[in-house]
Amino acid sequence: MLKLSALKHIHNHGIVHRDIKPSNILAYRDRDYSRVCLIDFGLARPTISGTPKTIDLAKERMNVVGTLAYASLNAYKGIDLNPRDDLESLSFVLLSLLRGSLPWHNLCDSGTAVGRIIHIRRKMENWTGARLAEGHPTIFGELLDYARGLGFNQSIDYDRFIDSFHALEQDTTASLVPVDVAKSSSEAEKPTPASFPVEKGQLVLLQLDIPVSVEGYTTRHENTSYKEDSLFSSQQWISPFRPAIVVSTECDHLSRHVITAIPCSTSLGDHEVERVPLLEAGVNDPTLANFDCYAFPRAVKFFCSPQQPLVPTTWKVSEAEKLTTQFARRVMAFNWDETRNPNPDIRHDTRIYFQSTRFYANIVPLEQAALNTTHLNGTPIDWEGRRGWFDECVKVARRRGWEDGECWTGLSARAELQVDSEDSYSGFDTRWDFRQQERDMEQSLPDEESIEIPEIDQIIEE
Repeated sequence: MLKLSALKHIHNHGIVHRDIKPSNILAYRDRDYSRVCLIDFGLARPTISGTPKTIDLAKERMNVVGTLAYASLNAYKGIDLNPRDDLESLSFVLLSLLRGSLPWHNLCDSGTAVGRIIHIRRKMENWTGARLAEGHPTIFGELLDYARGLGFNQSIDYDRFIDSFHALEQDTTASLVPVDVAKSSSEAEKPTPASFPVEKGQLVLLQLDIPVSVEGYTTRHENTSYKEDSLFSSQQWISPFRPAIVVSTECDHLSRHVITAIPCSTSLGDHEVERVPLLEAGVNDPTLANFDCYAFPRAVKFFCSPQQPLVPTTWKVSEAEKLTTQFARRVMAFNWDETRNPNPDIRHDTRIYFQSTRFYANIVPLEQAALNTTHLNGTPIDWEGRRGWFDECVKVARRRGWEDGECWTGLSARAELQVDSEDSYSGFDTRWDFRQQERDMEQSLPDEESIEIPEIDQIIEE
């Protein structure tokens, strides 16, 4: 088993790789498949002895060492990494190739940096090697369970697993049966998008879904080990419903339903905000004569949950295109300097733009009976708002920023770590000032990118 032999080699030389993943394991193409190369030692360091240090990654808002999809459980616990963790990461690589993916892979790009650490760790703890390898040769699961059972300084019995995998290879090679090659993703049939839950010009009651907007849809609804954050049960994180007009609908590149909406209000009065009476927007119902539609500071783009049911239409404006032109205007250019503007609305609007926060919505029909109520199933309805969803969007973006390590005004930044002067550079040599650090966000070439790697014509040591 060449990958195990490679780990044995570097570990015997006192090196821990700390970023074992498929893209860091290369094989000779069209030549000698019996040789592999372990590459990218950017996060490698000498093995350490004694008692490992532990960091609370969520509390300190620090990243996992390595690549989220294949990092060991100890990496998610903030424990110093040693050879046992390379072995665990290798077992994840093998199990991923065997299964097609690992149960936490869909969480690696969802939510916030802090949220990913918490939820992936929780899911990872629920999956033993035996469970992951169910239906496959048991040796793959045994490798993971063995790695997790090792002590921090305990030596590894590489030969045991090298021999076991070699025996498995011999048995498998003798019983290989040709199979049809599966269709590529480009040839496979694409799922038919579901019907859009709302229509352009429709009047609805719309609530900003704060928990999903902060944590991400996948984290909350496609994660069987999800545990509710008590933060979102407090009153300050409950968003009211607001009457709104859907001024545009679209599907993004993943066939997700996206709408652009503007709020309505019965209490704008002489408030200095651009508005259009609903009767002028093409709603021919005197019941809505005291409603104006407006935007603060502009129309808002919302993502609909895949579970969003179809919303029946009671009222619909005929001038949706006109409202889109008037309120869904784009700002020609945002300037980062505006994050220091004395006007907090301008500061926050700029940060929301640069942060590219995705907002999710819960949508229900706006019906005649609702006009005389102040609550809907216990949730308040804001009929008299003047700032739309802006303040709640700020709250969501601020929280996401904090969990991703971005400090907004009013949030104290984590104190800078003290670095030994012997580990720093001085003078005019700035070549390493911005080098990747071990807890920086992972950096990998996209799967579709490829580069020519020159052949190594000299091997220093076998």
